[in-house]
Amino acid sequence: IISSTTSGSGFENLGDPITITSSDLNSDLTITILELTFKEFSQYSEGNVMYFNAIITDIAGDDRTGTESSSTLTIVTIGPEVENVTSTTPNGYYKEGDVINITMEFTDTVFVTTTNGTPQLTLNSGAVVDYTSGTGNAKLTFKYTVAAGDISSNLDYDSTSALALNDGTIEDDCGNAAIVSLFSPGVIGSLG
Repeated sequence: IISSTTSGSGFENLGDPITITSSDLNSDLTITILELTFKEFSQYSEGNVMYFNAIITDIAGDDRTGTESSSTLTIVTIGPEVENVTSTTPNGYYKEGDVINITMEFTDTVFVTTTNGTPQLTLNSGAVVDYTSGTGNAKLTFKYTVAAGDISSNLDYDSTSALALNDGTIEDDCGNAAIVSLFSPGVIGSLG
């Protein structure tokens, strides 16, 4: 199903679904559609830019959404990855009640849903901290409030699986789930 808009949102259906077979793919898995026939829309005039949105359904019935740039339709099927975890709070000693903001940067803009739960990050101090802000950006913030008994000589998350969705979601604008595996603690890209 291919749809279009002049503003990039508010897509409307432009025609019947197209079935693409393996014979439509070239060696780099690019799909070339030579001709599409659209019905006429009075709101479009010469010189308007049309933005396209395609919903691709694979054999398993999973939908993927793609967006158009210039004359190329790009289908995104892999979610954004964490590329860096940092804190603007300088290294040092902190007491109970002090707040340390932790920033998790993804390779693309992400959207967080907390309706059923809030994503959490487990730290090597023993604390589990909740996502607090950043949806609609590439950077998410987790707020760590130091508690009695939290001890770490070099604050970091505790493992490559320290980011837990906790029944929340982190997705890109196409609905692809973010890859929540982190770099090993202590290496470049990790908090430590």
